[in-house]
Amino acid sequence: MSSESELAELRRRHELARQMGGAEQVRRQHEHGKLTARERIAVLADEGSFREFGLLAGTGSYEDGQLTSFTPKPEVTGFVTIGGR
Repeated sequence: MSSESELAELRRRHELARQMGGAEQVRRQHEHGKLTARERIAVLADEGSFREFGLLAGTGSYEDGQLTSFTPKPEVTGFVTIGGR
């Protein structure tokens, strides 16, 4: 695997993780009048300041050695700036 294909795979895995379990899970949060964890962070934090770590922690499903889906861990962890602090 070349470095470009490895980077593309890493970007794909990040995108899967950011889907937070899929559209159905996000819809259920919204139906209960709740924002997702990342939506709450966006409201609270200074714009562009959130630095997440552990994004790729979770459980992957594989078929023929290829990642087909990803269920992220049930929390979002990182650092933010709030009010410039």
